[in-house]
Amino acid sequence: MGCTTGKISESSKQIDKSIKEDRKRQLTKLLLLGTGDSGKSTFARQMKVIYQTGFTLGELQKFSSVLRDNALNSIQILISEAKARNIKLGRKYEKIAERVLQATEMDIDTGILTSKLWQLEELQEIWEIRNQFQIPSNSDYFLENVLRISNPEFIPTPDDVFRAKMKTTGIVETAFESRGKQFIMVDVGGQRTERRKWLHAFEGVTAVIFLAAIDEYDLVLAEDNRTNRMRESLRLFSEITNSEYFKET
Repeated sequence: MGCTTGKISESSKQIDKSIKEDRKRQLTKLLLLGTGDSGKSTFARQMKVIYQTGFTLGELQKFSSVLRDNALNSIQILISEAKARNIKLGRKYEKIAERVLQATEMDIDTGILTSKLWQLEELQEIWEIRNQFQIPSNSDYFLENVLRISNPEFIPTPDDVFRAKMKTTGIVETAFESRGKQFIMVDVGGQRTERRKWLHAFEGVTAVIFLAAIDEYDLVLAEDNRTNRMRESLRLFSEITNSEYFKET
């Protein structure tokens, strides 16, 4: 009896192993690569909305604070750039700008002040030369919607979430199904300091999706404030396509 039980147990393990291997073969692993700010996380979020049930209330609430931070960071950068260029906003607005510059959170009061500052011609002119300094590409969206974003009852829409700026660190996986086929999309941080972690995501990759932001043709990397972002994307793309890890991909 003991011998028979042992054989059945061993056979069961083999069957389980075979099932797992079959599932692994049926799984399509998509690896998102690109430089920082190339849109990888936005693409992954869009897949979540299209092929899953979207975002839970908890996830949306998490993005509420992210978007408030984005809006505050954006207006503070513009104010700092105006000061660095010795551009005066007028006595009334200089005091408002100083209050916003010292703010630590985008509450409703700071949101009202930010909305007034964003309408100023001087800050609009600073925004027009944004290729000369580092600022999130969606800053105009955050600032145009700052009254809504700073409202205590604010719950982001999917469109808000797509635009939210949040640095990807480590590896983020998104699983979804399309036409009966299982996919897992792997998003990894694109900043230079994050690329050393990419090797952990290379195993079992079916396809690589490389993203590049074409609106970065006149911008430089935040990492060194010197290298053209488009050239960095081209260099990285060449490196990836010639990598030994993807010979069979």
